[in-house]
Amino acid sequence: MLILQEITFLISNQASLQQVFKKSLEGIVKGVGFERAMLSLISPDRSHYSARLVLGERSSLLQDYFNFPINEEHDIFSKVLMEGSELLIEDISEAGWRQVTREDFLEKCGANSLIIASLRLGSKAIGFIYADNGVSHQPISAEQYRGFIQFVAQARLAIQVGAASRR
Repeated sequence: MLILQEITFLISNQASLQQVFKKSLEGIVKGVGFERAMLSLISPDRSHYSARLVLGERSSLLQDYFNFPINEEHDIFSKVLMEGSELLIEDISEAGWRQVTREDFLEKCGANSLIIASLRLGSKAIGFIYADNGVSHQPISAEQYRGFIQFVAQARLAIQVGAASRR
């Protein structure tokens, strides 16, 4: 609750989006209990996405891994990013997920289950937030799912408030 209050304070005082995003990731890791969280943003030319902020145990693996061209047909991260949705993957090794994730994802990141939610400004994709328990390999609980969505909602609110205040 304290982290949600801090985010509300940041938004109401027109703090930078980076401050709000960092606090949202902190909430996902420290408040909700995910082992790692990441903010990935789309490039200015809209051709690729890359990790910008990471928090948690062995989060540098995510920082080093996530830098890919956008490809909605063969990359689930691109698809969520561009379609503006949320996605919980409970077992990345299932055949259907293997077709839309890179072959080395499990080896490089170590996450069997993960959750992703897009960030948008209106209809324009700007990035996504990702979380996993890739160190312990624990499944994502219903409480973690709800908490993740709550912190993503705060990040989305900050984007909308920031855009409205610039008009």
